[in-house]
Amino acid sequence: EQHNFTLEALPLAEYQRLSPVFQEDIYQAIRLESCVDNRNIPGGPAPAQVLEQIRLGEVFLAGIEL
Repeated sequence: EQHNFTLEALPLAEYQRLSPVFQEDIYQAIRLESCVDNRNIPGGPAPAQVLEQIRLGEVFLAGIEL
């Protein structure tokens, strides 16, 4: 924040200054898509969980008499 960088724009050298374990794969790990996909828990935002909630909603709605 102090240097007005997003995490994606932060140079690898800055990550490695904090810890030598950071490598190029950090950029894949911090991608928004990766972060969402990895939250694959019930009610989470991962695509599989969203599809499951849609399925459950459809089952619920199918049981309601109009």
